[in-house]
Amino acid sequence: GDHFWHMQGLRQGDPLSPLLFIIAIDPLHHLLAAASDLGVLAPLPGRGPSLRVSLYTDDAVIFANPSAQEVGK
Repeated sequence: GDHFWHMQGLRQGDPLSPLLFIIAIDPLHHLLAAASDLGVLAPLPGRGPSLRVSLYTDDAVIFANPSAQEVGK
């Protein structure tokens, strides 16, 4: 494919990248924990653990339970 050049940000493999990710994901984790406590996030169905948020390396998965009004019916 065509090459593209980025003007800002970090290059892949930059040692600063994981630290910046942790700085950004920690407040997100606290917000998601508060949302989970308020019942905004829904657990996955089944017999497994009541998982609402999965944070691993540089990936984040959020299992939400929006109302029909929130999704526009």
